[in-house]
Amino acid sequence: MKTVFILISMLFPVAVMAQKSV
Repeated sequence: MKTVFILISMLFPVAVMAQKSV
């Protein structure tokens, strides 16, 4: 379960940055 939390915390900023660039 911890690996999922780390994965989300790593991908969330990337998704936010992708939305900001658009």
